[in-house]
Amino acid sequence: MNAGGFVATPKSNEEIDELKSALDWLARAKVVARHYGLDAILPSLRKIPDRTQCDVDALWGIVTSNVIEVPIPGITLPIQVSPNVTIPSEMTSGTMQMIGSATFDFFGQKIELSDIEQAFTQMELVNTEVDSMTKRLTFRGKQGASLTRRKVA
Repeated sequence: MNAGGFVATPKSNEEIDELKSALDWLARAKVVARHYGLDAILPSLRKIPDRTQCDVDALWGIVTSNVIEVPIPGITLPIQVSPNVTIPSEMTSGTMQMIGSATFDFFGQKIELSDIEQAFTQMELVNTEVDSMTKRLTFRGKQGASLTRRKVA
């Protein structure tokens, strides 16, 4: 293809889609940075941890529409609770909802938000470990599991 005197060779659709996805994600990161007044030095896209990418997407969802939902089938979720907490056998599968503060990573800068509801659907309890100080519950997302985060106040 001739583009203004230069010859350009189009890449495969997959490479173009990957580039578009990266640019869209960077645009979301820019919205989050502006909203919270943050400056960050971005590493190479390949070096950005999945956790940071997910946190930026969650913050973007909260900033732009107050809610974000992501699929989480197969994801494990460990939670520490008081050793006195009992889980009835009929409550080992289903939806779990927590409301409180949540901390997000923005390229090494921590953003803590209060009044965040986190609802996990289609979760199953797969392990329980207890010591004298805590009880550790591990849940795993079943097929169709999702995590919804939203600001409640």
